[in-house]
Amino acid sequence: MKKSPVFGAFFGSGIESESQNHVNDYVNKCLLFNLAFLLGFQYLDFVGRLTQYLNSA
Repeated sequence: MKKSPVFGAFFGSGIESESQNHVNDYVNKCLLFNLAFLLGFQYLDFVGRLTQYLNSA
């Protein structure tokens, strides 16, 4: 992504990279949360199927 000179002039490189770090942090947290949610959902699904199987057996 090309940095706009206006943005750089207003905020300076330090603050710009700082906000970029916050954005990356946020994205990483979202990805981790989604991954944990998917894994948890699959685990619950597996346990549900297992109990159904055990109950029907």
